[in-house]
Order: sequence, then structure tokens, then C-alpha cells
Amino acid sequence: MPQQSSSTSSNPNEYATELVRLIQEEAQGASLGNPRWEIPVKQLFSRYRERRGGTPPEEPALAFESLQPQLLKGIWSGDVRVGFNAFTNALLFERVPSPEAFERYVEISGARFWGDLNQRISELSGFQFQTWVAEVLRNLPWIEKVAETRLTADEGVDFTAVINDEALGKILAIGQVKKTQKKIGASPIRDFVGTMVSTKPLPKVGIFVSLAGFTEPALRAIREAPIHIRTVDGRELVDWLCRYEIGVKRKQLPVLSLDSNFWNEISGPHP
Repeated sequence: MPQQSSSTSSNPNEYATELVRLIQEEAQGASLGNPRWEIPVKQLFSRYRERRGGTPPEEPALAFESLQPQLLKGIWSGDVRVGFNAFTNALLFERVPSPEAFERYVEISGARFWGDLNQRISELSGFQFQTWVAEVLRNLPWIEKVAETRLTADEGVDFTAVINDEALGKILAIGQVKKTQKKIGASPIRDFVGTMVSTKPLPKVGIFVSLAGFTEPALRAIREAPIHIRTVDGRELVDWLCRYEIGVKRKQLPVLSLDSNFWNEISGPHP
């Protein structure tokens, strides 16, 4: 009777152990900047044969067959989850950050969001800023209609709007938009008041939008105006963007993690 090779006489569990070792090496050897990648099962088998000289062709397949139920559910190697994609016949590697790393990612992502948002707003021309403000107002639940005026003949009015008020019903409003580096002073407010008074039909509300905000003399002039003026600064515009998701997408990413204090009190610190 022919003598079997040492490879074929090995315990099948040894095959699987060797295959798991190769999978772990792949998982931990990849670049940290690579969050998701695949390798064909045939490639894994080839590495297996290189590692174990004289391996019969069926040995890695037998080892993989024993591991397949676990891979379909997903196995872990450090922070990498390894699964099996039966459609592509490949192993799928996905790097999953720890809850602490994820919290840090959210923090960094938030800082990037605010930086990107401020940059996009700052790059808008005066006309683009006026169009952007009008679009923001259109998406507010209490504003029914917004119409921009022509720049060549706006006569101090950048837009008109119809506001839905629960108590007063529909209210006609006119608005002005300023994108300046400095806060708006009292003089532009007085000019706006004059525009409102001369507008027919007489608007019930004025809306003055200033990206940089308003000086104290400007706020005093607003309080003394014969028609109510609603002030809107850059912070409130951004608040509207986020609250009503205007040009902003909110991602829900629920993440569960173990409360280490709870478990440590029961079983002691985890090694």
C-alpha cells in the first residue's frame, strides 16, 4: 500500500488553522487607509500551497469548506471583519473602527463639515449669496413664497416673501441681503426703512439678512423703525440649514458599545 504524504495525513483541523492564519495575515497586513477590500478564494488557496509545500490540490478547498459557515456569518481579526461573498467567490475584508475611534472620526468629520460649509459660503459672489438666501428661505416651513428681484432695478429690495403666521395669516414681507466682512451699521437700516415705507402695498414685515451680523446702532435703528424688521445673521442661516437639512444631509449612524464600567464591576477588568 503506498505511503501517504505527511500533508494528506494531517488533521483536517490543521488545514483550517493554517487557512485562518493566512486570513489573519491578510487582515492585519493591509494598509490602515484601506477600509474595504476583497481577495479571490483562488488567491488564498495559492498562498496556502506556497506556505505548505507538497500540498494536494484539494487540501485548501477542504480547509475552506470547514470555515465557510463561519465566514458567511463573519469572523474578526482585530478591527477587521472577514466575510465570504459567494457571488464573487472572494473574501471580503472590512475595517471597522472601535467606538472610541468612531467618536474621534465623528469629531474630525464635524470639524471638516463646518470648515467646508464656511468656505462654500465665503466663496459665493454677492449675487450667488442672494440666490442662496432666497433658496434657504423657500425651504422654511413658515414661508410660503419667495421671489427675487432683478439686480438692475431692485430699488433696495432683494426679495419679496409671503409669511404664514398662525395668528395673522399670510403676511407680505420684503427683504434685503448683504454679504459684507463687517457688521451692518445704522445707515443701511435707515435706507431699508425708507424703502419699506415707500413700497406699495405696504409690507407688514421687513427681513434684513446680514452674513456678518449687525452693530448696536443698527439694532437700535431696527427697534425704532415704524415697521417690524426681522434680522437674520450668518449663524441663524446656518442653523436653518442644519435644522431643516437644506443643502445638508444628516447621517444616522447608531453604534453600540459595551459599558466597560458595568462589566468590570461584575467580572473585573477585561484583559
